[in-house]
Amino acid sequence: MIAQKLKSLLSHRNLFSPKTDLSKFSYIYLMQPDGIGSQLRFLDLVLTRVAPNKNVSVLFDLRQSEYFQGWPHTFRQKQLNEIFSFQWDSSEKDNYSKLIFDTSEIDHIISSQPERVGAVLFYPEARVNKLKEKNIHLIDYESLPRKQILSSLLPKVLKPGPRLAELLLQQKWKTHNRIGIHARLGNGAPWDPQRAQLRPLEPEDFFKVLDRYPKEKHFFVCTDTPSFLDKCQQRYPDRIYFSERYYFPESYGPGHCVLWNLPTEARSLLQAKRLELGPYQLILDATVDMFLLSYCSYVVCNPSGFSYYATHGKSVPFTQVGPFPK
Repeated sequence: MIAQKLKSLLSHRNLFSPKTDLSKFSYIYLMQPDGIGSQLRFLDLVLTRVAPNKNVSVLFDLRQSEYFQGWPHTFRQKQLNEIFSFQWDSSEKDNYSKLIFDTSEIDHIISSQPERVGAVLFYPEARVNKLKEKNIHLIDYESLPRKQILSSLLPKVLKPGPRLAELLLQQKWKTHNRIGIHARLGNGAPWDPQRAQLRPLEPEDFFKVLDRYPKEKHFFVCTDTPSFLDKCQQRYPDRIYFSERYYFPESYGPGHCVLWNLPTEARSLLQAKRLELGPYQLILDATVDMFLLSYCSYVVCNPSGFSYYATHGKSVPFTQVGPFPK
C-alpha cells in the first residue's frame, strides 16, 4: 500500500517544486476530495506547519470534497456556515496565519492573484487539472516548514454553527462517561486498496476489545455500516447509544462518496439518495458524530480521519483496532 502511494506521488513529482520558496506565496490553498474527517486532519497538518507565519493565509475550500460529488446545484456558503465555520479565537487571531473559509473571498483571491497562491495536495492526482486551469502553483507538502506546533490547532479554529450546536445540545447526554466506538468498515463496498480507511476489518475485531469492558459500561457507536450497529445492539443489549441520522443501506459504501467499484445499480441508487439528502445534510450528520465521539471518555477506533478530531484534536485517549494496510 505504501509503495503504491509512493509510486503515485513520484509519478506527479514533476508537478511540484520540492524546494519551493514559500516566501513568494501569500496563500496556501487546501481543496481535498475527501470526507470531513480527512479534510480536518489535512487542515490541521498544514496549520501546525504554517500557522506561526503571519505573512501567509490558509484558504480552506470544501467545495471539492466528496460530499458535493455530482451535486447539480449552486454551492451555498450560508448553509455550510449553519453547520460550522473556521476562525481563530479572538485571543489567538493575532498570533497565527489568517484562515479563510468563505468561498467568495477564496474565489476573489484566486482570480485576482493566482501567482500568489500555492495549493497543497495530499492526493496529487485528484485535482491537478483544475489547478492548472486556474494557473495555481502546486506545493509539495514536504516543502512546507517543519512542524512548528506539536498540539492540534483544530479546537482553536473549528466553531459549531447554530444547526450543529443545537443537535449537539440535544444528543450530548448519550456520550456521558461512555466508550466511543468508531468502526469504519466500508459498509460492504468492494475494498479498494487505494483507500486505507476501507481496510476489511470484521466486527469481531472490535468485539474482542469491547468484550473486555464490564457490563455496566455503555458505548456510543459511530459507524458507516448498519449491520455493525445491529450486531452491537444484539451483543450488548441496553448498552448502545448512537446519533439520529440516516444510514445508507448495507453494501452501498460509506455514503460520503460514490465508489467507482460499486455495482452499477447500487452506484445509481446511492447517488440518487445522496442527491435527495444533499451534501449539507451529509456533512451535518458526519460532523455531529465526530463531535459526539470527542465528548466520550475513551475511544475505540480503526485508523480513519473521522476519529482524528476526537483522538488528536481533543486528545481523547484511544485504542486502535487494526493497523493501516501495508
